[in-house]
Order: sequence, then structure tokens, then C-alpha cells
Amino acid sequence: MASRFAQLAQSLAPQLPAAVIAQTRDSAGLPDAPDGMAGLFDAVLLDCDASTGMRTVISEHGLASALYAAAAMTSAVFSLWSKQSGESMDELISSHA
Repeated sequence: MASRFAQLAQSLAPQLPAAVIAQTRDSAGLPDAPDGMAGLFDAVLLDCDASTGMRTVISEHGLASALYAAAAMTSAVFSLWSKQSGESMDELISSHA
């Protein structure tokens, strides 16, 4: 499941507005962000390498943290994109996921 979240975010990366990527990066770096979210963000949204990002987070933080980080990152992407575009999250997911 964690890999699917990361792959979804990776597939959306080229379509994301720069502001959404920047805001997601900021939220990934906050002290209360899930363990591994910042590293996963870099691998998935900047390098478009979800597989390596997931392996790294799993090896450094464990499977549960990887799932939480991937879900939180993907949720942040859709939430921020929804706010910026004015489309609902349902509309974005239906048209881009």
C-alpha cells in the first residue's frame, strides 16, 4: 500500500504546480511530519524515484513509518493542489489518479 501511495504521487509530480511542490516540501520538513516524509518527498516528487524512496524510508524508519509518510505526503499533495486549483479532491483524484 505504501508503494502505491508513493507511485501515485510520483505519477502526479510532472503535473503539479511548483507552489504545491514547495508547500508539500515545507510540510514534510516540519517537526511533526511523519518519520521519513522529507526523504520520501525528495525521492518521489523531485527525483521521480518512488522505489528508491520507499526502500530508503523502510530501511531507516520501518514499514509502518513508510506507510504513514507515503500516505501523509500523497494526502498533502492532493489537499494543497485542491486548494490551489479550486477543484475538489474527488475531482482531482478522478481526473489525475
